[in-house]
Amino acid sequence: MVVRKRDFVIKSIIAGTIAGLFLGFFFKYVEVTFNIRVYTLLLNIDFIPIFGNYHYPEIVEFLLHLLISIGLSAVMVYIIYFKKYLKRHQLIVVILTSVLIALVYFPTTVLSNRTPALTSVDALAVWIVGHLLFGIVLASLYLIMFKNKKI
Repeated sequence: MVVRKRDFVIKSIIAGTIAGLFLGFFFKYVEVTFNIRVYTLLLNIDFIPIFGNYHYPEIVEFLLHLLISIGLSAVMVYIIYFKKYLKRHQLIVVILTSVLIALVYFPTTVLSNRTPALTSVDALAVWIVGHLLFGIVLASLYLIMFKNKKI
């Protein structure tokens, strides 16, 4: 069965939203419970020239995070399905990509005063684990939503 482009877009949006919510809530829990500022880092937009000039409410910053998550989801669906990765490789591709995206930890912590210190081992570890879990959630959703279908 072939998935239409509209289905591709809708499922990418759903998967990106769910995985983005998971990551945001996970980081918020860690920050509130253990005072490790990974949620602040996730929502940080201080380093973006136009956005950095203003202070936005948390909900606006969180919605921007979700937009990035949805965009990332669409790119990953394109990579794993349009490039015809085998099902067993899809999980690996999505998880590795998510962990690689965690490398934004370094430039974003350097460019902002609100984020954890670059040398914070706790923050770096939680950041990487969070993105690993994000990748697992995203890949699992793809396997469920695109089960037995080809794009």
